[in-house]
Amino acid sequence: MSRRWIGFLSLCCSLMLLFGYSSAASMVRTPASEGLSLGRAERASPRPIVPRESRDLTRSAQRNDTLSPPRTAEWTLPDDPRRSVRAVPTSVRHPEPSSFAAPVFDPPQTLTVPSLGIVASVVPVGVDPSGVLALTADPSVVFWYEASGYPGLIGRMVLAGHLDSRDGSTGIFAQLARVQVGEEFEVTTARGARYRYRVTGLTRIEASDIARALSAPAIESEALLVTCDGRWDPRLGRYSHNLLVRGVLVPLQGDDAP
Repeated sequence: MSRRWIGFLSLCCSLMLLFGYSSAASMVRTPASEGLSLGRAERASPRPIVPRESRDLTRSAQRNDTLSPPRTAEWTLPDDPRRSVRAVPTSVRHPEPSSFAAPVFDPPQTLTVPSLGIVASVVPVGVDPSGVLALTADPSVVFWYEASGYPGLIGRMVLAGHLDSRDGSTGIFAQLARVQVGEEFEVTTARGARYRYRVTGLTRIEASDIARALSAPAIESEALLVTCDGRWDPRLGRYSHNLLVRGVLVPLQGDDAP
């Protein structure tokens, strides 16, 4: 065989080998290439872009829906029933200052105790330098301690009277111990207003305790009738005890109202 044919056959074999290698390579690469393409498609699939603020709002709304109770206008904490929150009604109106009535300081002028037959004038007095009521020697009048309460107002109105006098005559309150609980007496003021008091109790105290008894606070309108009691002490020039008759204000009806 000539060299020309040998060269031609060698070239054909080379082409055949080259063509077979290319086909084999394409058959091997195609599945891998396709698999890689699918992988990139999966990782690169488009996703909706949501701003961070929107995500925070969405998560907050979800938490509120699942954890927060519905809000109402009124609730009470279970651990303390007194702590409650209520909506303030808009229809509430406060009274004008002019609608409040000023208290009338009308001093007593006459005391009437029907069960004892007493109708006596009332004289205002203060205290002497030693702090004792400065009563005069007149046994026929009732003395009103002007630093005490007024008729009809909250407080204790002190009305004092003598048990007797130095000349042996009886005083205006000589029979005060006979008053019974439930009986009533009346006080008329300088302006003519009438106030009725009902007796709620009689108390006998030592004379040394009288100042404390007269200055005790009162939470309602009351009148205190005071006189001497016990035995006479010539050394001290006074009786050993005092008698207190307490009365509380009762409302008057119709024309009797002040």
